[in-house]
Amino acid sequence: MGSNTTIDTAQPFPSAAPVITMRLAGYSYNSVVLSPLGTTKTLPDFAYSITSEDGSGTTSN
Repeated sequence: MGSNTTIDTAQPFPSAAPVITMRLAGYSYNSVVLSPLGTTKTLPDFAYSITSEDGSGTTSN
């Protein structure tokens, strides 16, 4: 059994917008009220990903 596969050479890859990932790690919150006591709150790691496409399609900005 064979497979018939054709490749569109005019547009070999689909257009895809780049993905931007922002990651915050190792941050802590130091309250002004609790700072004389030396108390800080460690914040959890945070990550968020978005695509950088414009409003009319998959073209990157």
